[in-house]
Amino acid sequence: MKNALSLAEAAAFLREHDNYLIFTHRRPDGDTIGSAAALCLTLRALGKNAFVEKNSQLTPRYSFLIENLYPQEGFHPAQKLLCDTASAKQLSPEGAAVFESDPTAFSLNIDHHVSNTGFARSTLCLPKAACGEVVFALAKELGTALTTDIARAIYVAAATDTGCFRFSNTTADTLAVAAEMAKFPIGQAELNYKLFLEQSAPRMALLQLLLKELRFYRNGEICTVTLTLSMLQESAATEDDAEGFAGLAREIAGVHCGILLREEPGGKVRVSVRSSEKLNASALCENFGGGGHVRAAGCGFVSSAPAEAEALLVKKAEELLSAK
Repeated sequence: MKNALSLAEAAAFLREHDNYLIFTHRRPDGDTIGSAAALCLTLRALGKNAFVEKNSQLTPRYSFLIENLYPQEGFHPAQKLLCDTASAKQLSPEGAAVFESDPTAFSLNIDHHVSNTGFARSTLCLPKAACGEVVFALAKELGTALTTDIARAIYVAAATDTGCFRFSNTTADTLAVAAEMAKFPIGQAELNYKLFLEQSAPRMALLQLLLKELRFYRNGEICTVTLTLSMLQESAATEDDAEGFAGLAREIAGVHCGILLREEPGGKVRVSVRSSEKLNASALCENFGGGGHVRAAGCGFVSSAPAEAEALLVKKAEELLSAK
């Protein structure tokens, strides 16, 4: 990757500069929000002026981590940072506007995606860790003392990226980081309930609709499900309610490739893929301009009906499974 930095080099950059604004990715999850919050608080602990850009797509689920970290009116950042953003296509609406105006605007991208395109001027990328773990390693490199707020943000980042430590990207280091964060009064039991167990009635209604639409291919090795705009309307589900279904199809026994297709306004389709060791999810999505991790990746289609996108994805998934 071009302009790749080591932990020491990234830490040196952050020490040298000031007036930071940190951006998160589109449809932000706990890893990008938690990482951005932890990075912002770490920089503030160093005496730096740092804020997190308000992402217009942020749902209430994670807003508590950054609602007190937004920039004051009139703030003009000298350095724009990114957390957990593999490509320019994944930028938030606010980040995309910045990038369109100046493709060199982002000075440092802190990430963990093996598919990172290196679109920022420099990148710190550790693919074997959640982005929250990368920020924790960076905080240690900077010599910043942890606080309860930093620990809570890192815990949320690591927990959400690993599905509450259930996914294959959970490593011994991930668990060690979580244990370190749990030494602080972060309320991890309450966090786990709020983030992974608590369900609204509209979300359960949406789940009921999704379960009726499961489709199987290749003797059950591939399973797809489409979340449509009409389902959202029928269930009265919010955007927050609709998040977290990416792994639904993969949870079924015998399924090695689970595909969630999300219909969006304007003829767009957003795709999330979850896979077993028999299929590289990132390799599948890269065929359609996306990418991500080996077991979890995504892509998108423009001017395409969900059924058309599904047919293309299933065909390529069948090819990849047959090649094993």
